[in-house]
Amino acid sequence: MDNPPEHWDIAILGTGLSESILAGALAKAGKRVLHLDENDYYGGDSTSLTLLELITWADERSKATQQKADQPSSAYLSAQRKLFTDIQYGFPSSSDQSTPDPDFMKDSRIYALSLLPCLVPASGPIITALIASGVSRYGGFCLLNSVAMCTPLDDERPEDEWELKRVPSSKEDVFKDRSLSLLDKRKLMKFLMFAASDAENPPELEGQEETAFVDFLERKFSLPKSIASAISFATAHCSHTADKAVPALQRLQRYLRANGRYGNSPFLIGHYGGAGEISQGFCRTAAVQGATYILGRKIEAVAHVPEAPAAPAAETESGDAPKGPHFSIRLDGFANPVTADVVVSTDSYSGYLNATESGTSLESHLTTDGTHYLIRGIAVLDSPIKFASSGANSTTQEEAGSGAGSQTNPSEETPGTCLVVFPPVTFEGKAIEPVSALVMGEVPFKDVVYLTTLFKGGDSSTSPPNPSEVLQPYLDRLLRFTTGGADSKPLFACYYNQRLPSAPGPTPSTSVGPAIFRLNSAPPMDAPLTEAADGATAEAEKIFWEIMKSRTDGDENIPQGFWPPAEEDGNDSTGADEEW
Repeated sequence: MDNPPEHWDIAILGTGLSESILAGALAKAGKRVLHLDENDYYGGDSTSLTLLELITWADERSKATQQKADQPSSAYLSAQRKLFTDIQYGFPSSSDQSTPDPDFMKDSRIYALSLLPCLVPASGPIITALIASGVSRYGGFCLLNSVAMCTPLDDERPEDEWELKRVPSSKEDVFKDRSLSLLDKRKLMKFLMFAASDAENPPELEGQEETAFVDFLERKFSLPKSIASAISFATAHCSHTADKAVPALQRLQRYLRANGRYGNSPFLIGHYGGAGEISQGFCRTAAVQGATYILGRKIEAVAHVPEAPAAPAAETESGDAPKGPHFSIRLDGFANPVTADVVVSTDSYSGYLNATESGTSLESHLTTDGTHYLIRGIAVLDSPIKFASSGANSTTQEEAGSGAGSQTNPSEETPGTCLVVFPPVTFEGKAIEPVSALVMGEVPFKDVVYLTTLFKGGDSSTSPPNPSEVLQPYLDRLLRFTTGGADSKPLFACYYNQRLPSAPGPTPSTSVGPAIFRLNSAPPMDAPLTEAADGATAEAEKIFWEIMKSRTDGDENIPQGFWPPAEEDGNDSTGADEEW
């Protein structure tokens, strides 16, 4: 492609959720933004894919593709193969599990399968950004209908029958729950009043900084193990048994206060595409504000140029040209490189940043080398999950199986979008952290299920387990609560491990020299399902202010906020609460 020379203020590598939010904010602040992604779709590691696109994604990352002798391997794909490991998929319901049912594949495009399944808290950074930026207009959102715990009837024999029980979502639900004794209800309400209070340094937390949240609930509030487990893993959304009391309480307080803002749930979820839909919305906002997008082009090299050329060979299309140290970016199929003053990179693109001003490699600063993993699974079910109706408390797998083959049952209902949490158990001799199953009722009488659990490696030599061996028993348990019963098989299932930074929580972003910023796009280790979207927004805002303060002349030119108020045009609104 015979492209004219072009210069931008900022080049962002990758279109994941954090990168897209950052691009939208920078473009709205008046910066000239170039947004690159080697994939031919928006969203990066946060994207939502059709079934065939997900299979292609898995194939590219699960095995080294054949390269021609004159065609070097992509540094991006090499990094992706380290980030996503042990990928496997199949079609369990078909006679040949490696070959899909033709009738299923005819409708495969109606599914939007997300690489970052997440919930949007009704109060927090992501909802603020969606409303202030106007991105909320570009997608549809609904409330998370319900949360349930799936627990063994006998803790000593988890291989036996399990039950699916709704978690109360309001004070009224607590008092209506017949499975709780009056004494337990009083203890629970006492704790919930404590969790929702504004008291600073409450005495209950004194000396409890290192106490696990489950232990804190049992010791300080004398809550039974079953209630403490439900609060920890289905209400505060702890991802591991050692989750500390203070951060878990802080999350729980935010969720309790968010409940009721848009309805009887503290969480929203995208109607179609989840985090991928949100990423694309922010990219659209950035493009409206003048950002340029180039997708599906391999990055050949990113070179640091220590000073501006004395006499540019050609004027840039915009009339602007580098005025000092900058980066030159070569793209496959482009005759001329593009240039930018600032480069923002995630781990997956760090291999292209070969040298700083001092000539040292950036790869050691930017690659992810942790030993913690999110074990993930995606499954498409041929029949929906069944819950006990609102007048009942729980459903056993025997009761669910009795309705197999029937789409309706007077004592049960299909909740649509819901979250099922499996508490920590020792299953088949192995201790497993809590497993969450986000159930999306995208298609009538079919569900898409996203399974997630955390694996904490002991050291750098620790390898993650086989993801299907960990998650398939939980999917099999869940299938017993579908209208198809225990004999049903998923139409499609995919399992993989996603590597996380070694340090707990988000890794602090750093800048190397004056022009390179590292953006951490990995989901958090703690509560990845409920905190991923807020964490991505907080990361984008942090990098936004670092760039603005380092690349803006004078404090008066720095924006007043991450998303300054939009100008009124009579036809376009900023997305007020009422529009949700």
